[in-house]
Amino acid sequence: PDRLVANGNGLCGNETFVIQTNEPGATNTYKWFKDDVELVGAIATSLEISDSGTYSVEVTKGTCVLFGEIRIEYAENPEVFDAMLIECDQDQDGLTFYNLFDAQDSVTNNDSSLIITDFFLSENDAEQDINPIAEATNFENTTPFQTVFARVVNQANCSNVAEVELQISNNSVFIPPLEVCDDEIVDGFADFNLNAITTSIETQIPI
Repeated sequence: PDRLVANGNGLCGNETFVIQTNEPGATNTYKWFKDDVELVGAIATSLEISDSGTYSVEVTKGTCVLFGEIRIEYAENPEVFDAMLIECDQDQDGLTFYNLFDAQDSVTNNDSSLIITDFFLSENDAEQDINPIAEATNFENTTPFQTVFARVVNQANCSNVAEVELQISNNSVFIPPLEVCDDEIVDGFADFNLNAITTSIETQIPI
């Protein structure tokens, strides 16, 4: 069958594909064509290709000549970006919990046509789509500044891999003094508007 992007079975990026004739006959001869132009020297039973086009083969089998044709389309792999996630670490041991999918916008640069399918502990696992992290929404890193790998897929089902570095926040939060005048009765008690210092505290907390 044809390998077309619209059918969801197109090829991706620098992927190669082997077209095989599967026509029995030890004495058969073969000619291959791309977009009706003969591929000089292509005389084997199969043809390895790496770009889009309409490929056809002419098989001479005794006194008979057989023909076959297939259309091949390529889609680009998604463009992805390495990112980092920052979470608070109360005991400052470098280990904490992360929702890895919080990196979605950074990894895809807010491209809504791309999705992160899974996260992986190694780049090879991400490329092969094996051994995904089971609890990606509540993942505890095992080493400080650990890197995990996001597998990103586009609408053509082509994929790419991005690195996500897991960092911790060790910010010290300064709480500014809040002073008000005592009431008419000087007893050390008064009403405080805590909203007055909310903004100064919030700006110190990492997003």
